[in-house]
This record gives sequence, C-alpha cells and structure tokens, in this order.
Amino acid sequence: MKLVRPPLVPKDITQKQQMRGLRTILKEIQTRCQCTLAEYQLATAYQIFEAHTTKHNSEVPMLWPRRSGKTETVTQTGLTVAVYEILIMGKDFQWGLVNPAKGNQSVMVTRERIQRHVRALAPWLYNACGIIVQLGAGRKTDDLILRNEQNNAECHIRAISGNPSADEKGAGFNLSVIEQVEDIDEVTMKAVILPMAAGSELQLTTVLAGTPSLSIENNYFYETTRDLKYPNRITWVDVVRERPQYLKFIQDQMAKLGEESDEFRTNFNSEWIILANRFVDHDKFRALQEEYLPDPKRFRAAGIDIAQMVDRTVVTVTEREGDQIHIISWLELEGINYETQANTIHQFLINNNVRSATIDVTGPGRAVYDILRNHQDIYLREFTFNPQNNNDLYVRYQREIDQERLHYPKTPQPDQLQLRNRFMEEHFDAIREVKNNKINIRAPKVKHSHDDYVASAALAVHGVLSGDSYGLFYLVGATRPDWVRR
Repeated sequence: MKLVRPPLVPKDITQKQQMRGLRTILKEIQTRCQCTLAEYQLATAYQIFEAHTTKHNSEVPMLWPRRSGKTETVTQTGLTVAVYEILIMGKDFQWGLVNPAKGNQSVMVTRERIQRHVRALAPWLYNACGIIVQLGAGRKTDDLILRNEQNNAECHIRAISGNPSADEKGAGFNLSVIEQVEDIDEVTMKAVILPMAAGSELQLTTVLAGTPSLSIENNYFYETTRDLKYPNRITWVDVVRERPQYLKFIQDQMAKLGEESDEFRTNFNSEWIILANRFVDHDKFRALQEEYLPDPKRFRAAGIDIAQMVDRTVVTVTEREGDQIHIISWLELEGINYETQANTIHQFLINNNVRSATIDVTGPGRAVYDILRNHQDIYLREFTFNPQNNNDLYVRYQREIDQERLHYPKTPQPDQLQLRNRFMEEHFDAIREVKNNKINIRAPKVKHSHDDYVASAALAVHGVLSGDSYGLFYLVGATRPDWVRR
C-alpha cells in the first residue's frame, strides 16, 4: 500500500478525514504485523483516535482482564497515531509509555512488543511512507525514533517510570499510555504524569490502562473506572466471545482461584471489590464500642508495637471475659529513646495488672524486648512481622472483629479519649491487601498515615487468645487462680 499525503494542508483536514486515515493505517499495521485486533480492541482503538483528533486534553480509561490483549491494543493504536502524525500531518509527535517502575516486567513487554512490530513494519514504513527507524543510537537518547525523511518530522517513543523516586518532570507527550495504573502512586500521577502535555498547544491524550486490584492504591483510577461500561470495561466473557482460545486459560484460573473469589473477580471480571480494600466497615466497627467496667481479676494481655523511625510506639491492653475481648487502655509514646520507652511501658503494664505481652521484635523492637525481659515479672511473647506471620495475625484479628467479639471503650477516661479516637481513625483508614494469597493490613500510602494502633491491637488479641505457656493464668473463665492473686 502506498500512502500519499492528501492535497489539503494539515490544518484543513477534518476530524472525519483524520479518523478515516487513522483507520486505514491501523488496518495496514494489523496486516503487516499479522495480528488482527478483536472487536473490543478496535472499539478502544477508535476511542483513542477520537480523543486524539478532538485536539483537547482527553482521557481514555481501560479496565481489562489479565492477558486480554491490552498491550497489543495500545501498541498498534500508538503506532498508528505516530505514523499518521509524522506522515500525514507532518508534525513531531511524542508518545510516552508510563509504568509503575522502569524495571517492571510490564514495561519491558510493551517496549519489546513495539520494537517487534516496528521491525516488521520497517520495510513498509520506508518504501511506502519514507519513514526510517532509529533506535536512539548516536542520538543521546534511549527513545525509539520514527523519522519522516521528506519533512524531518519525528516521533519519539519513550518509556518512563511512574515511581515517586523517578525524576521525569522534563518529559512531555502528545499521547501518554499509562499501564498498570492501579499500582502507580496517585500523587505522582496527578502532579507529574497527567500534566505532561507537549508542544505549543499543550494537548495530551492519556490512556489509563489497568486491571482492578484487591487494594485501592490509586483512588483517582478507581473513581475514574468504577462505573465503566463495555468497551472501556472488558470481562473475560467478552474476551472469550471473540477469542475462544482464551477460555482454557480462564478455566485454569477458575480452578486455581475459584470463580467467586475476590482474586478472580478483580483480575478477570474487572470488578473493584471494595470490601477487600478497606479493613473494617465503619458502621460495624463503631458498633463495637461499649460501656464496660474492667475487672482486674480477669486475664489481661497487651500488644506492643514499637516505633520505626517516624511511627509511634503504641501499647494496647486487653481483658478477656469468656469469648469476649475488651480493650481497656492504651499507651502512646513518641520518639526512639527505646530504653526510656521500655521502662515507661513496664510501669504501664504493671499499673494495668498485665502479666503477658506480645511485642513486635522487628528492628528496634528487639532492644525493648531485651530490657522488658530483664524485669522477669511479665511473660513476653516475641512476634516478628513477615508475610506469613502478618497473615496469621490479621486473619485472627479480623475474625474477632467480624464476629463482634472485640470491643473498645465508648466513653473512655479523659486521658484516653484522644488515643481512642486515633485507634478508630487508623482502623477506618487501614488498607487490607492480598499478595501471594497472604493478607496484610497497613496504613494508606498517604503522608502522616499510621497503623500503629491496628498492629498493637492485633498483637494484644493474639496474646489474649494464645494464653500463657508458663501457666500463670487459666483461660477457662478468663480468671487467675487464687495462689497467683495472692
């Protein structure tokens, strides 16, 4: 196919003519690359063409299942727009590929796909279009460059990082394809990536391509995509309808994950599972408040979460009454003077009649543990935060919350009111994430967010349910024998 510049000058080409030209080039690219796009892929490609030719700053959100052809779609679409701009419009064109990190496997897949297609297209690009391909050699850039020899219009294809630590502020694009948006830092995306318009007109078409995840790391992407319809939102059923070979892959995933599992629904049905993201339901958690009169004769255990640099040290004291667990007091300490903190914690535990405590010994927690152990009047249980221990700890903690067996003060003492409020706030904000089928609870990635009260309470519940291997307490009835009380 020989492409010839139309007799009209670029500024006189209507949007309808541009759309027709883009579709013609896309059809040629599919043939040359021997990769035909399905109907749902074409529908998205045409949306991107529409957004690009309106000459406005536009966003095209995509919520697609894993392995459904998202990379192929954005690759062919981007190449089509690039060829059209430097060949027909005679304009320089900047195409950016954004991923959570440069070393991420996804960006490598996209770059390799583009390079493979460009190699397949190279003879046609040169012979029919007068476009040569340069891989950046000698140009002091890693960009992949397409250059029209007739008018010297160039397209630069560049991959950049969406990681907060990356310095990409100088980049500017006419088309920006952001992949795995669900994993990209929201603040960086909004402040740095989305404003990356290039050229004197500062017009940018942004493609937000991603898949729902079990935790909402990027609320902007969540809010943008939560109500999407076909073809912006594709499910595995839509893919199988046009690509029957995809069914075997889906059947394997169903067997592995379960069709009704949160993991399958997010990854392959393109659903946001909100309850999988937030640790607690706000109303249900408020309902756990109580008016309770502590009884020092009952079994008490504490959880101690030691400050890690910018965090706080938090101690939570729990009291067990049968199968009910009551939080009766908190202690919060600032700073990293661990020896002073250890002495303060010891006195707090003695004042609250606590004889069993579970302490985080990760990092600086070991120093506090060693000091407390020297007192020999408190049974200490070590806890190390790692993926498996986190899973066991928070599965147990969430079970007690869900079964409404954990309670906390509704009307605390004045010196405890602010601590109670922080306890509630951290639980409301806490994120529940699942990685490699293991649960972890953490604070959102927002400045000044903490999860110290959550971790401390979970450690306290772990201790109060685990009992005391030294036999100081009887768990039946949650009381201590007379000889211990004496």
